[in-house]
Amino acid sequence: MTELEKQKCHKLMWEGIRNGREAQDIFKRTNISEVQMRFADQKQGYAQGINQALAYIGYSHPDMKMLWDVV
Repeated sequence: MTELEKQKCHKLMWEGIRNGREAQDIFKRTNISEVQMRFADQKQGYAQGINQALAYIGYSHPDMKMLWDVV
């Protein structure tokens, strides 16, 4: 994997972590609307897709555990 590819994967990993954390924050709320629930589901699915794609191409980084935890 080239250095440029590693940088892009790193950036994508952090985007997945951010989306997963946002979804977790929404799900923690007690009174959420149907729209908010769908929004959180979309963010969580996006994070899961990023996790699967990075795992499939064999990208490894110590922070991948954080991505796995938010998924």
